[in-house]
Amino acid sequence: MVGFTDIDPFILSLLDGKFHVSENALEIAILIASGSNNLLKAGYTVALSRNPALFGSAAWLAATFLLSLGYIALFLR
Repeated sequence: MVGFTDIDPFILSLLDGKFHVSENALEIAILIASGSNNLLKAGYTVALSRNPALFGSAAWLAATFLLSLGYIALFLR
């Protein structure tokens, strides 16, 4: 849940070196955390915005989540 809402502590704890994981797993975890954080920001934008012009920005944020998942699926197996 930490990686979904605030990714900085999550990423810093991964890069601290206390966990024994491969570089590939680190890359995947960071991409998923950043993508899900963008998805959360898109949700905030849709839920809290009173300006429909911002929905394009929310769509782009949601698209970056899908792009990060697609990148993981294609290149980081």
